[in-house]
This record gives sequence, C-alpha cells and structure tokens, in this order.
Amino acid sequence: MNVETVWNTIKQNEGETFYTITGKPYKYVIYTDFLLVNNLKSRKITKDSISKALKISNPTPKKIGLEGCWGNSYIYGIITDKRIKGF
Repeated sequence: MNVETVWNTIKQNEGETFYTITGKPYKYVIYTDFLLVNNLKSRKITKDSISKALKISNPTPKKIGLEGCWGNSYIYGIITDKRIKGF
C-alpha cells in the first residue's frame, strides 16, 4: 500500500472509533505528519511509523513494535481496519 494513499484515508477517518487487537476503543486526531491517539499530546504516531508498518509482511503489533514504532497496537488497529485497507 502507498503511504500517501493510506495517510489520506487515515485523515478521512479522523475522529472515528478504532479498536486495538484486544478490543480497546480509541480515536485519533491528525496533525501535519503525525496523529495523536485519544488526544494524548505526549504520544505521537508519525506518518513515518505508518509507512514502516505498511512495509511489514503480515503485520502484527509485535512486528510493528520491533520496527521501533511507538503505539504499535494503535498502528495495527488503524492499518488493518477495513476503512483504511478498503476491504
């Protein structure tokens, strides 16, 4: 998946409820090149982290975390959601 296309889709779903793999609900707010989960200003998920996660074959929260990305459970919840994947 192309990160620009995915990032635009992530922007379109700002404020919607997403879920971690364990079912924990959360929302995010988009800023230029990062997003904040539940508006926690100290916890940024960058566009670069999304890009890294998209390159992982069969991503899991653990694999995303191994790439050094904070918020691996949230990232996983976003990139595997049918609203973002498109199916």
